[in-house]
Amino acid sequence: MTIYIEARFIGDKTEGYHYGSAYQLQMDQRRSGRVTITATHGYMYKPIADMERTYTDLGAFLREWNILRIVDTAMIA
Repeated sequence: MTIYIEARFIGDKTEGYHYGSAYQLQMDQRRSGRVTITATHGYMYKPIADMERTYTDLGAFLREWNILRIVDTAMIA
């Protein structure tokens, strides 16, 4: 399942993501429970190079991110 969200990074400083900054993300959750996020250029859904992270599960993702809103892609198109 793929959704687009806006979220604030609250994890430890890491390559590419900065504490307290908000990002537009493409979020993919696999049947295994793994969650992969990729920062995108605004809401054009174009991935930003080297801005992908994978988490073991949704709980691990939520420890590093506060979801601000879910983007309804039908309203943008």
